Amino acid sequence: MALPFVFVVTNVATAPHAKSEVLRAHPEARFAFSRPGLLTFKHPAASPTFGDDLVLTRVAGQSLGQASDVDSLLALVPEPHAQVAWHVFPRDPEHAGSIVHATTLRESLASRGLEKTAPAIGETVIDVAVAEGEPSFVGHHVHGPGRWSVAGGLPGVVVPELSPSRAFAKLEEALLWSGLSPRPGSVVVELGAAPGGATLACLLRGLPVVAFDPGALDPRVRDFVGPNGARVIFHERPAGTAKKDELPADARFLVSDMNLAPPVALRYVARVRAMLPKLEAAILTIKLNDEKMIEPLSRWIELVRAMRFSDVRATQLPSHRQEMVIVARV
Repeated sequence: MALPFVFVVTNVATAPHAKSEVLRAHPEARFAFSRPGLLTFKHPAASPTFGDDLVLTRVAGQSLGQASDVDSLLALVPEPHAQVAWHVFPRDPEHAGSIVHATTLRESLASRGLEKTAPAIGETVIDVAVAEGEPSFVGHHVHGPGRWSVAGGLPGVVVPELSPSRAFAKLEEALLWSGLSPRPGSVVVELGAAPGGATLACLLRGLPVVAFDPGALDPRVRDFVGPNGARVIFHERPAGTAKKDELPADARFLVSDMNLAPPVALRYVARVRAMLPKLEAAILTIKLNDEKMIEPLSRWIELVRAMRFSDVRATQLPSHRQEMVIVARV
């Protein structure tokens, strides 16, 4: 029987902010309990669609209960077991014991023929968050746009040794979450590129980059040549100084990860966006280092929507710290 509780799975470091976001967006909710990376709330209208309006959350839905073994887990699931997707994941993705526990449970379900992991839009996903030495937390959600199709919102992006920063993972995760798939040869304009992690991710995909940053680009990235000759043209100065004749008229994607407060960063993004007539999409990392920048999350989303984008969504990626990403399509 479904319980009158909802849950969110969030990055451990930003759990307090995720809790505040839930209570602001759903004042009818009452905080219940938490574990590292997991928050639950009593909610009078709990349903598996809960969480579509949240940003600082990788997974959200309705609670089903806790299970100590596979049989008790299956007993909690209200739908035919073969007709749902099974997402088993470590509650804390950096805890080695929990990672092993998740793998073991996943294999136990597979031995019973429950191997489906990729949900279609509208299908039910059973979320099983595990931690070493504790009962598994079980919930369910309905898969839809803006929801991760991989367990726990953990796509397992591997950052190559060549990458000078975790921005490589941030860009790859944003592409996977959004479903964007830039065609090789598509030109990217990048604001806040140094030291070059996201630049490298683009080049490895065969995407030429025109980049701006007052800091230096890692020489390995600056000299890197990707598929089809993809290279970076780097301007070592602030994004706010970008000129129209320096921006390729055929640029299709805009990437930004500037270490600036959201109002300032988005002002620079808007200026550059206005000079890119053929833009298809933007991937914008928004810094939330100041707590005052976290409460008005919807304001930053609306500022991006006002830049002539028709589809704007935001989330927090597993590689994020005090950040979120906004993905916008024209």
